[in-house]
Amino acid sequence: MTSVQAHREFYQAFGHHDFDAMGALVEPGVRYVDHSLGTALDGAQAFLDYLRAWTAAFPDTHVADCRYWDSGAASHAIGLFRGTNTGRLGDRAATGKAMDIPFFELYQWNDRGLLTHGEALYDGLLLGHQLGMVDTILARWLGFSREKGR
Repeated sequence: MTSVQAHREFYQAFGHHDFDAMGALVEPGVRYVDHSLGTALDGAQAFLDYLRAWTAAFPDTHVADCRYWDSGAASHAIGLFRGTNTGRLGDRAATGKAMDIPFFELYQWNDRGLLTHGEALYDGLLLGHQLGMVDTILARWLGFSREKGR
């Protein structure tokens, strides 16, 4: 299996929320870095729990319009994370709003086809904006007030 084939298989399992299938593609000592959250996760359980949190917050979450590049033991993907926030997102109640977030992800695979390292980049501010979580903060920073119309 090529790195791109493994990457596609992982995203298909993610779209079906098949954590057993995802777990079967992950090395126990995997390291995953979410640069947008400033978080590094060590170990398969931590990585799968992170993915469970995303799917709990966005039960219909999936990867869309994805393009892949094969770099031998690494694969790169650019696409969209899509879903509707109908579950809690951390300590925040569901907004009922949709996300459509461009992302870039790098996965590194070992010779057994298991994910050993992953890194993700996406626009966290755009996510917050789409969910209606940052508009008030941005309005304050920019001096905008709905009451004043400015």
